[in-house]
Amino acid sequence: MKDYEAFYQGLEAALKSPRTLDVSNIFSLYRTRIGENFQSLIDLLPDNGIDAYSRMWLAVKLIENDSVIKDKVPALVSENAWEDIDALLSAINKGNLLTGDCKFQWIDTILAGSVSEPQTEKEIQSKFDRLATSRRWGKAFSDWNYFSGAYCFTGNRVAPYQNNGCCNERNTVWGIFWAGFNRSACFY
Repeated sequence: MKDYEAFYQGLEAALKSPRTLDVSNIFSLYRTRIGENFQSLIDLLPDNGIDAYSRMWLAVKLIENDSVIKDKVPALVSENAWEDIDALLSAINKGNLLTGDCKFQWIDTILAGSVSEPQTEKEIQSKFDRLATSRRWGKAFSDWNYFSGAYCFTGNRVAPYQNNGCCNERNTVWGIFWAGFNRSACFY
């Protein structure tokens, strides 16, 4: 059974001392990507926002064409202000893409300083390992290994298929080692 006590303690500690993220970076990203229309939109919204929603959050949701916010805002601003808001929103093309891009850039900047890959020591390979696993020389080495093993195992220098190499006096431990060491050795 899993123990969630540490998790709950972490949640309680977070609720006792809540922290907020610095939104000045995302605000500047919105102003850069969306332009002056974003600041004008914020200026037309109520100073304290609506309910628990800040002016910037409301502006982003309006740009994203959020239906709940689009229904809520006209009732809480003047008719002239809503007409101006509507005109600003119609001037912004692809609002979802713009705000989404800003959010991802902001998240990247937040995570850039906190997420890092632990440095690991590079595994030191011997010359044999580098040769055997090389893209260029690995196949040639494997073929050489196979044929040298077959040569040592059969003991026949001219024609390895003659004289029934397996019954030859040159079947030494060395020959068996080379034939068995090769990844494609075939005994018949």
